[in-house]
Amino acid sequence: MSKNIRSFMKTVWQFINNPLFLFILGAGGLGAFLLNLFYDAGALVETLLGSQTTLGISIVLIILAAILGYLRGKPKKKRAVKIVEELFMGGESYKWKITLYSNGSFQMEPIPYCSKHEMVLFENYPLYLCPLHNECNCQISRSDLPAIRDRSRSIIEAHIRENKPHLK
Repeated sequence: MSKNIRSFMKTVWQFINNPLFLFILGAGGLGAFLLNLFYDAGALVETLLGSQTTLGISIVLIILAAILGYLRGKPKKKRAVKIVEELFMGGESYKWKITLYSNGSFQMEPIPYCSKHEMVLFENYPLYLCPLHNECNCQISRSDLPAIRDRSRSIIEAHIRENKPHLK
């Protein structure tokens, strides 16, 4: 029985949160208010004092529509994700700069670093080279970079899961 009630309440809530419903509710309330206002302009003071119930209902409907519209459009607060650690991980010829976050996710820089000098590789088409390429032989071809990045990302993710269980 409680599942039926929950299902009904969920359906009602979805219907109430529908922008079309809010528009119709607000437009109907505003229309009733204006119709009442212009229909009997001589008795405006009497109407505002509460002798006519349609004006009161119209005002309540307009206020409810405005409150629902405000609550529906209010942005939700996001929790701040803090940087836990920044480190370099990789193989013999290049490394990737990894940023670990408090929610367990990580971000990997798109271009690797030279393992020997820890400097980001620069693009010298069709290669990515170490800035000190005269001293070292660290290079990756542009066409091979996506496959190497995906393979490295998979290895790094497995390493993080094994060695940093608090970040899962």
